[in-house]
Amino acid sequence: MKKITIETELTQAQIADIMGVKQPQVYNWLNGKRLPTSQNLVKLANILNYYPEELLNDLVKIQQQNQA
Repeated sequence: MKKITIETELTQAQIADIMGVKQPQVYNWLNGKRLPTSQNLVKLANILNYYPEELLNDLVKIQQQNQA
């Protein structure tokens, strides 16, 4: 997911500020530690220029990789 934030040129802190959440939440989402709520998923997808379904699939893959 670092690739995504690099492509948008936004830091996790900036994404968190835009979304009105704390930076650790964004870190946890992008590193597969937790999944965002559906409302936050849509917001995050919009910020990162993703379709929500595509972003969710990527986040689930990362989460599964971390659990393996």
